[in-house]
Amino acid sequence: MSDDQLRGKGRYRWFNNRLAVMAALGLVAFASTASIAILAVRDVRATNEARMHDHLRAELAVHRNAVKAYLGDIADNLESLTEAPGSLTMLKEFEMVASALGQDAGVRLQRAYIDENPNSPLRRDDLLRSGENSAYDAVHARYHQWLRDLVKEHDYYDLFVVSGSGDILYTVHKRMDFATSLVDGPFADTELADTFAQLRDDAFPGDLVFGDFVAYEPNDGKPAAFVGMPLMEADGFAGALIVQLRTRPFGARMDTARALGESGKAYLVGPDRLTRSGSRVGGNQDALGLRIDTPSVERALAGLSGVQVINDHRGVSVFSAHAPLVWNGTSWAVVVEIDHAAVDGPIRELMTRLVLGSGLCILLAALLGWVVGAPEPRARVVLPVLGDDSLDV
Repeated sequence: MSDDQLRGKGRYRWFNNRLAVMAALGLVAFASTASIAILAVRDVRATNEARMHDHLRAELAVHRNAVKAYLGDIADNLESLTEAPGSLTMLKEFEMVASALGQDAGVRLQRAYIDENPNSPLRRDDLLRSGENSAYDAVHARYHQWLRDLVKEHDYYDLFVVSGSGDILYTVHKRMDFATSLVDGPFADTELADTFAQLRDDAFPGDLVFGDFVAYEPNDGKPAAFVGMPLMEADGFAGALIVQLRTRPFGARMDTARALGESGKAYLVGPDRLTRSGSRVGGNQDALGLRIDTPSVERALAGLSGVQVINDHRGVSVFSAHAPLVWNGTSWAVVVEIDHAAVDGPIRELMTRLVLGSGLCILLAALLGWVVGAPEPRARVVLPVLGDDSLDV
């Protein structure tokens, strides 16, 4: 074998040796960094999910308690009103002056306080007394400012004073249900009429009746709920005080999930699977404008609580905390959610860093293998040059 062939073979072995060392060190680096990355991602994911579960449970409790407190305030306010002696006196006064208007009392009152009201439909409550100067006007002027302030203070939409026979004797806002009958009038087939019927037929002093949110025609078809208590006298049921609820207070108490970030949302859902709060979940949609029948809603309406990963009404994967809210026989679902992708953001960032770090480690290991794999230089022996005389014996 020639010298050139020997040198080529040596270089080939030297190159293969370097490749083998580089591959071995690179494989060790890859296995080590991959193991560390897998363990790190698993631990961070588990920690993140545990924290998110706790955070969602806390947010759920805040929203649920806020709604319960508001409903409790409504009940306390109505109880105070109906137990005050002046409320029964007010009812009797309105009954007396409405009766004095004769058979066409409803027509006359609607003409005076609706048709001839100088204010816009949304400001009819500004009218303290009509131009008829009737006995009804005097009673209306006596109580209207007090009842109007009460409605504003508690963020109700309206308040109704209803006689024992079902006649609406007074309302704050004078919509088309004012001065009509809840027994045989144009709105006798509404949630308001049902609320009155329950108060008349089944309620005892201090009992509360709740009619859940529905589209209510006199309110331009917008959602309305009704809460009422009976006014009692010695011989039984005398009439009722009923307040009409708006969705705004519920939306305000559910639209505080901003601590969960841009994708966080909280909402109420009724037994018909329609939202009761026009919060961030529905965008520009109002209450009753969005149907949600996700597993979390179904579990909450069945009386169950928990946190789970589901696809929400948009088909997006979310962490979803849910719990029931039962008030006066009506069940609602309280749900707080955050997009799964928002929770995985830190994990994706960690994975990116780990991949870059692993790549750098593998590259350094390969470079180290290239250096370590180089053959050791052979020892060179230098012999002295001997002259011809050195060969003589």
